Amino acid sequence: MRRATLSPRWYVRLARQAGAWAVLVLPSCGYRPAADVTGAEALCVRTTTTRVADPAAAAAAESGARQALARAGHLGECGRDRQLVVELVGLEDAPEGIARSEAGPEARGERVVVAVRGTLLSADGHTRERDLGVMTIGSTYAYAASSPGELEVRAAARSEAAWRAGRSMAERAMGQPSPSDPRPLQHVEP
Repeated sequence: MRRATLSPRWYVRLARQAGAWAVLVLPSCGYRPAADVTGAEALCVRTTTTRVADPAAAAAAESGARQALARAGHLGECGRDRQLVVELVGLEDAPEGIARSEAGPEARGERVVVAVRGTLLSADGHTRERDLGVMTIGSTYAYAASSPGELEVRAAARSEAAWRAGRSMAERAMGQPSPSDPRPLQHVEP
């Protein structure tokens, strides 16, 4: 019995058909940059009223977004360029390490999770062009029991997590992959 062999033409035709399907199907998957900042377009960063009572964390999120855009060469002026609004929508502290003491269990380490929402607005700031969703970033820190510097360490951890969330939101706006933390906030409204 003869074994059927395929001609080289068959392979060429298969490659052409696969290429045609790739050209037609891949662009329709829905993935595209939120802002086309690959050209001359720039983004202005501003904040809005925050739902969280930590102005230092809100300022850190704005600073992280500004720095990411400036580093990429896409930081623009408000009033002239499109606006990236960075809003701090959630902040949560949860114990990570617990120690036993005479007074009962005490937290020795905590995880701070910050949630930031991004929105693209037109240059005049009145037309909402796109919602970038919520970015959650966490930071873990440790401290000694009843240490006097615990509040400063906690504030620094919140600011660091907010700065990273703002930077990641700016990267998302530029179309770069920037995933959220795998352990998000539990009580953030979408």
